[in-house]
Amino acid sequence: MIIASGASAPSTTKCVCPTLATHESLAAPKLLARNPVQFYGIAEQSVPEPRLSRNRMSIASTIAVSGLNVATLRLQQAATNIANSLSDGPLPDAASPQNFPAAYTPLRVNQTDLVGGGTTTTITAVSPVTISSYDPTAPFTNDSGMVASPNVDLANEFVQLLIARYTSVANAEVIRADAQMSATLLNITV
Repeated sequence: MIIASGASAPSTTKCVCPTLATHESLAAPKLLARNPVQFYGIAEQSVPEPRLSRNRMSIASTIAVSGLNVATLRLQQAATNIANSLSDGPLPDAASPQNFPAAYTPLRVNQTDLVGGGTTTTITAVSPVTISSYDPTAPFTNDSGMVASPNVDLANEFVQLLIARYTSVANAEVIRADAQMSATLLNITV
């Protein structure tokens, strides 16, 4: 717990953080020059920090971290697909597609289990990559006004966002529960 006390002091403020490391902060703003604030730590931490090796995790946390990584990738890919869903391009058989960029290629995240726990992903292109759509105003249309649109299913992409959300929450809870179990095992209160 930290208490602030008003005192007329120099233009820098001293801070005693909960880690008990004293450091100088930046100069106080001119508005606070008359009455700067000093922060003092009340007491030392009553619970010692566990000294566990950082490169060894329990199997539950390792699996949960791999699940968080997959959820992050799933979220990023769904967001990219949604953002580029209107990035049309010329049809592959159009007369001069060299002058215009190709339509966006939507990607899909495929999640697979690993032997021994955890999960991994592969990213593949959605098949078919593009679908023909009618847009006579685009400068790269063919003779009948057709362009190549990315084959992005917006409903599926929003489902992927929800899956990423709930997967992240579930894996974070596993990590929290594992930390609580480890602390209880070591007879340390968290």
